[in-house]
Amino acid sequence: MNEETIEQKHVVTEFDLSSTPYEDHTHGETVIHEYLSSKQSGASYVSLLLTHADVLIGSYAFSKTQPKVPVTVDMTHRQLAKLVPGTHVSIVSRILRIGNAAIVGEVIFSANDNVVATTHVTFSLSPRPQDSGSIDLPLGVTRHGKKPIMDLHERLSLRVIELGVVEVDLTAETINASKGLQGGLTAFTAEYAAESLLRTDEHLIDCDIRYLSGVRAGPGQARAQRIAPNLIRVEVVDLGKDDRVCVITTFRTGAWQ
Repeated sequence: MNEETIEQKHVVTEFDLSSTPYEDHTHGETVIHEYLSSKQSGASYVSLLLTHADVLIGSYAFSKTQPKVPVTVDMTHRQLAKLVPGTHVSIVSRILRIGNAAIVGEVIFSANDNVVATTHVTFSLSPRPQDSGSIDLPLGVTRHGKKPIMDLHERLSLRVIELGVVEVDLTAETINASKGLQGGLTAFTAEYAAESLLRTDEHLIDCDIRYLSGVRAGPGQARAQRIAPNLIRVEVVDLGKDDRVCVITTFRTGAWQ
């Protein structure tokens, strides 16, 4: 694997993900860092692994479809273990299907020879003619940027408007190829809003996320609401597009053993 360090400013390059593509899958490695972990749970954010899945499957899909841009449609994540800072995680991502209507991928995360999480992600090709381009960062190159000295929510300049409501701005460091808020960072904004509603010893375990549209004008605003004892629903809207609902996320809560 090429261990060259890429000096990129995009926030995702600070997530310490390296990847090597093979004929039928991509193998990744990452380490859970404290600046990417929740102070409340003492574990990695669920959306951190979602971001890795989005990047690995999306980058591979983009390499096959460019100049057409694949955009994330939905992600389903199941977290099986608490991942604390210092944990080394091995990642295997596979494309299950590339069709005219959808691209489906599966990502399996393991630590200490045990599966700790799974993610399934669906992409579709953007119908917008302005969404075209190429991958600037080649697959197989280590995605290591300069690690920030601040926690992720500070790095993104998230603003807590009130309990369960969080805003994020769009910048050159946070957008994707279609000029919208990157899918994993959107999920993190939703998670940060949902986390503010948690009770003591309650944690966010699983996540189902549906992308209806990109947050392209901004700012994006995540609005969390508890809809059942162990379910928190979050809408992410684009305030610059008359509060258009862009993402619906449901988090299941529970307690780590």
